[in-house]
Amino acid sequence: MMLDLAPDFHELSIAHFTRATKLWEAETSACYDERANVELDRSLQLRILQDLKNAYPSYSQGRPNWMDADEDLAIGTLRYLQEHGLVEAGLTQSLSGSWIYSGARITAMGMDFLAADGGLSAILKTVTVRLDAIQWTEFLAQKIEKAAGVSSEERSSLAKAIRNLPAKAVEKLSEKMLDWAVDHAGDAMPMLRAFLAQAIS
Repeated sequence: MMLDLAPDFHELSIAHFTRATKLWEAETSACYDERANVELDRSLQLRILQDLKNAYPSYSQGRPNWMDADEDLAIGTLRYLQEHGLVEAGLTQSLSGSWIYSGARITAMGMDFLAADGGLSAILKTVTVRLDAIQWTEFLAQKIEKAAGVSSEERSSLAKAIRNLPAKAVEKLSEKMLDWAVDHAGDAMPMLRAFLAQAIS
């Protein structure tokens, strides 16, 4: 005689699996919650970067001493540095939510971050602004045409002369104007104060 236990067994298995899944989710969620309140510690960030710098270009192996005081804070800080591209970290999260550390290495960006002059990043990220000579000439001419305290004939004459200047002459004139502006920076202080007050408010 054969007993048909398959349906009951199937229902029991589903119920058991559902309870086990909910229990695991609750335990994992609690684990995540315990690690969710990691605060940024600048001194620890610097300590980690300096330690990894000493091992550069190799990976720092073994358990570092900066992880002894507060492992959760150290892991969170390492993840933070990794997400900013300053370090490469061997971090693996287990099913329980805990982290397994297998070494770390400072990146070129991390090395530049520690450098007093910003390293190569400061050079490579320098933005050069180039102004089109024709557009810049027209900009100067329009400003002259709107200048106060000068007769309309003189404004028109100066604007026309500027529009007819070759590119090299416009470049030289721009340098002279910049030198004059720097020499008379004190005269611009009231305008600068008014602008900053408006921008901040």
